[in-house]
Amino acid sequence: MPKRRTSSFFMSSLNKFFLLLNELTDLRPILRISNTSDHESAAVLLAEAIAASPPWNFFNDAVLVVRPSPFPLIAVMGNIEPENEQRLLQLRWQIGRLLPTLRYIDFSEAKRQCTLLAEKLRDMYTRDEIDRFRFTALPRGGMIVLGMLSYALQLSHAQLEPPHSPDQTTVVVDDCVISGANFGRFLQSLTSKQVIFAHLYSHPDLRSAILTREDRVVACLSSSDLEDIAPQLYGSDYSSWKRRWESRMGSSAYWVGQPEYIAFAWNEPDISFWNPAAKNIESGWNLLSPSLCLKNCFASATIRDQIQIQPEGPGPLRPAESVVFARFQSGILVGNTKSEDCYYLQETEADIWSRIISLGTVDRVVSALSAEYSVDVEKLRKDVSAFIEQLQKAGLLIQTYGTEAESR
Repeated sequence: MPKRRTSSFFMSSLNKFFLLLNELTDLRPILRISNTSDHESAAVLLAEAIAASPPWNFFNDAVLVVRPSPFPLIAVMGNIEPENEQRLLQLRWQIGRLLPTLRYIDFSEAKRQCTLLAEKLRDMYTRDEIDRFRFTALPRGGMIVLGMLSYALQLSHAQLEPPHSPDQTTVVVDDCVISGANFGRFLQSLTSKQVIFAHLYSHPDLRSAILTREDRVVACLSSSDLEDIAPQLYGSDYSSWKRRWESRMGSSAYWVGQPEYIAFAWNEPDISFWNPAAKNIESGWNLLSPSLCLKNCFASATIRDQIQIQPEGPGPLRPAESVVFARFQSGILVGNTKSEDCYYLQETEADIWSRIISLGTVDRVVSALSAEYSVDVEKLRKDVSAFIEQLQKAGLLIQTYGTEAESR
């Protein structure tokens, strides 16, 4: 058996854990749209969304772990640099503040919204006028909406095919509009003298701002409104928050607000956040699993390989409710969510920890280790018992039932 180090725990200041999901997190939106009542499954779906997110590509020296019971936890464990810590703070904010407002649009609801949008266009324009319009879409979510809208309006193939004459009114289609920045960029590429912007969801103030600023836009309409939840989220800081973001976005945004979190069966719109460590605006995280969103399902072919599901073990010796742990490099990281301490177990300690989790009693652990190492069994038992005592004092290990004899 390898010689033990002087210290029972090897702890590095660079090795950390960052708790993303705790027992207070509201997973009902994921439970609802995934048609499951299993909180463990919902936590795994959220972890899959995180692993499929572009920001996860920055986490080359960290792991994502899900602890299913007694209540789901999700944590990131490893070497977490300041810029990545800011990214995780944003993710925690999205999970805690935006996820509860999730408005998920499946294909059935999208069909209904496209029908409403078609009715609004027919109310504003005659059939002859609509037949003279040319239609295009903002990539990429708008393309799916345009496909459905084209059937609802019975558009001809010619109306969907370029080139579009500058003298023909062009209808630009999208699924939702948050700040309008993408539409503004797209508008610059159009030569049409008159443009109609038709989409499924946006805030009324955004539509008014587009009409005020853009002379070529003769109509801006949506099938349904989005609610701005920023005043509720930021309270007394709302005005300063809005000024900061207006300064950061400049003229690229028509409107600054925080709509309820909307996502589609085919698209999860990007969320932007300010990373003070990197000093720039970055794209936020996905909250929809690839199984719930077409866009996310092509993000990574190895999502499951990037997630560790924490084993529960048979007990009676088992991790405390406040503990998350994961395989990391050559050892095991163990985090205590109450004390916020993170321990890096290596060599002997990592081996003993793994056996405690998988076997649950001192006797079984000693028996398994003695079969592998040439060491006096009684000395091994004392070492294992002493290590367990230190784990218990650190709040990492508990005995869930029975007497001391039953744990052997």
